[in-house]
Amino acid sequence: CEEPMNVSQNDLFGWLARAFQVDAAELSLDRTRASMPTWDSMGTLLLIAELDENLHLTFSAEELQDLASIGDLVALLRKKGVEVTA
Repeated sequence: CEEPMNVSQNDLFGWLARAFQVDAAELSLDRTRASMPTWDSMGTLLLIAELDENLHLTFSAEELQDLASIGDLVALLRKKGVEVTA
């Protein structure tokens, strides 16, 4: 069985901050998509690029469009074998 990949929450928030052009310090697991105007279709594409570049995982726009919060993204990453650690 393949070892799960680990990524720190700080790294994840850094990628989200780049994709959504926000300060990483403003991010939390319960931060919602609705509270970030830059989490739009362009932001989603930038997030796909960040996840691909940093985790070598591909996500469909559909998978990411269903997310309502950063916590949802963490749950999706877990399904793909990536554990987000504090």
